[in-house]
Amino acid sequence: DERRPVPPVLVDCGPRFGLVPSPVVGASDPAAPDPEPDLRREERERAEEAERIRGEREEIERRENEEYQRRREAGAAERRRANFVDPDEMVEEKVELSLEAVVVAPPPKKKRKKKKLL
Repeated sequence: DERRPVPPVLVDCGPRFGLVPSPVVGASDPAAPDPEPDLRREERERAEEAERIRGEREEIERRENEEYQRRREAGAAERRRANFVDPDEMVEEKVELSLEAVVVAPPPKKKRKKKKLL
């Protein structure tokens, strides 16, 4: 009867953590340690881990964005080079226009619509 373990007690750790079970230790002077410092430490570790993961994701996204921009600029430069014509390499072509023998047809006459009689 004296060696029976004491069930854990619920310790109120505030609105953030709520009621948390805490084991009762000590035979002559029973005591229940406060679990709130451990809960705060675990929460801080989780927040640091989440921040580290977020930082890694942002770094990966930044690198991917830089790579995309480099490829895009390289592609744009290729297109500019492909469309560029050096004026020194252009060949001059002389074209003569003669409008003396051009036959211009008169515009076609408009057809009149017949009026229907009722």
